[in-house]
Amino acid sequence: MIKKAVQEAFNEQIKNEIYSAYLYLSMNAHFTSANLNGFANWMRVQSGEEWLHAMKLYDFFAGSRRQSDSASDTAAADGF
Repeated sequence: MIKKAVQEAFNEQIKNEIYSAYLYLSMNAHFTSANLNGFANWMRVQSGEEWLHAMKLYDFFAGSRRQSDSASDTAAADGF
């Protein structure tokens, strides 16, 4: 089982990654409105990378939770 402090750190980092994705997306909108399409595209790519980071962390954490739950279910079935 993952310790509460680690879980909170994961949650905080996921929140930071998503926040960064939104910031990049807002910069994309600004550059698009200023007809600076190269900058806009770069910001959109950066936004996608931040979402990817968040989802990798989420998937890692969710996978750890599933493995932990499976181990607990197995132990319970074995009478532990």
